[in-house]
Amino acid sequence: MTTPVSRTILIPLDGSKLAENAVPLAGALASTFDCDVRFIEVADDHTPPAERARAADIFTDYAMSRAVRYGIPAGRVSADVLFGDPSSVILRESRRDDAVAVAIATHGRGGFRATVFGCVADRVIRGTEIPAVVAPGVGGPHT
Repeated sequence: MTTPVSRTILIPLDGSKLAENAVPLAGALASTFDCDVRFIEVADDHTPPAERARAADIFTDYAMSRAVRYGIPAGRVSADVLFGDPSSVILRESRRDDAVAVAIATHGRGGFRATVFGCVADRVIRGTEIPAVVAPGVGGPHT
């Protein structure tokens, strides 16, 4: 007998207030579809090993406070700091067996700025094979 794989909604956060706009939306989806929530932050690959553990502790506290703020039960939440190119890492994590959706906020950089500077949300939305739920990066978080 196999153990069922939990279903998880990924929420990439980058430390900005605008990125948090995806949290209440993901929380509502997780509640509706009985899913866990996994917050991920992607840090620079060159982060020294001594700083990685501290970064993980800080991000876990931050993610848990966002979960509490938006009513996501602590027992359904995990948080990980990963290292590398943000869009590549998020797409890799979206291919895990337990991932059922990505909830991401867009900073609204379109046109020339997105072409020149790139847009993580755009790359994730176009590259993921699971549903991507996009929260606008304007105003405050809401469902």
